[in-house]
Amino acid sequence: MVLPPLSLTALAVSGLTGRSSAGRGKLLVGSACRIAACAALLSVRADSPAVLLIAIGVMAGIPQGLTGRGTQTALYHQADPAAIGSAAGLLRTFRYLGAMAASAANAAVFPQGATTEGLHHLALFMLGGAALLFLLALPDRPLGRLAKPAAKPAAKPAAKRADRPAE
Repeated sequence: MVLPPLSLTALAVSGLTGRSSAGRGKLLVGSACRIAACAALLSVRADSPAVLLIAIGVMAGIPQGLTGRGTQTALYHQADPAAIGSAAGLLRTFRYLGAMAASAANAAVFPQGATTEGLHHLALFMLGGAALLFLLALPDRPLGRLAKPAAKPAAKPAAKRADRPAE
């Protein structure tokens, strides 16, 4: 019930903001929305209405749409062009490590199955991570000054070789 609104919101936000080079803004707004979504999870109870869960899903979809693009924007604008492949690989590696840490956190807070208490523990854990992300992006001024990538120069037409006959 929560994942479709989250995913659709993430797709919409990514599509709407994808071409913007505002890396710092995306990370700050995404982190703030993530903090709000985690805090809202603390209000969820076993008898909470479905509309609350859907609203939290929508709220959680905003940072999903912003931060993925924000980190990619920062990477492509700040990494040395000769090392862009390595930088992109490291970004991907750390995303996978984050996914594994999330799985471990889920296993730790839900050892006997999903419970409201476990959800609240997970929300507090995620709240700490979201606050850390916000605090890391806040002082990073270069993220706010990302320039648009330079246009690639037009390819030169291939020179005719003198040893080939003209067709």
